[in-house]
Amino acid sequence: MFLCDRSCHRPIFGRASRGQAMTEYMIVFPVMLVLVFGTLQFALLYQAKTQLNYAAFESARSGAVNNAQRWALKAGLVRGLAPIHTHGQGRNWLRWARSKVWDQIDAGLVEIQIINPDERAFDTHGIDEGGDRLIPNDNLMYRDATVKGAGTAKLSIQDANLLKIRVLYCVEMHVPFVNRMINALLRIGGPTPTGAGPSGVVGTGQLSTWTNTGTGFTTTADSFEENCLERVPLQHLPIASEAIIRMQSAPIFDPPPAAP
Repeated sequence: MFLCDRSCHRPIFGRASRGQAMTEYMIVFPVMLVLVFGTLQFALLYQAKTQLNYAAFESARSGAVNNAQRWALKAGLVRGLAPIHTHGQGRNWLRWARSKVWDQIDAGLVEIQIINPDERAFDTHGIDEGGDRLIPNDNLMYRDATVKGAGTAKLSIQDANLLKIRVLYCVEMHVPFVNRMINALLRIGGPTPTGAGPSGVVGTGQLSTWTNTGTGFTTTADSFEENCLERVPLQHLPIASEAIIRMQSAPIFDPPPAAP
């Protein structure tokens, strides 16, 4: 008669199945972690983009009633972006949030581009008054609507009174691991094309493409996107928004600040 203790009746696959479960867990866990962190990061980016859309409109509205001056555009943008940095109630939080946005503007994390009216529009429809170069804004419905100018600068005086701006914002990405992965992926691409875009690089609303030269990444020199993606130690992502509004005051030519 064959004698067998209780160990004979144990499943021979028990320990193997536990090892298989651990292996599957080690494979799936990093993927799930990336998905969860990625969802959180993109939710924060979506919130920042939504707030930037509103801030761009506030900036354009402020410029429309203040002769399209850059100080007015910045002031409106500060009001629109302040809620991103407001984490409490009271005037102190509001002052701090607006101060934070002003600091970001001074640090080059925000750029406002005036698309229309540009310098060619002022050359075509502008008049000199009080030492300023301005485009008349009064009685537009009765003014001559003849399209003037040459090439892509052809427009009527009514069109010259449409304020169109593009706002570029270098937003911080706070979610660990995913922020570095997104930043690294944006640095991979083909040769940098030429044409119109957020910084004169690619199509409107798109980012620059990058080329890995082995010693670094190349794109349009000193473009907003390049400076944003290369900021350390925090990881950043450049986003853009546009706004257009009818001028409520005469646009006065305000040249862009000189490059540092």
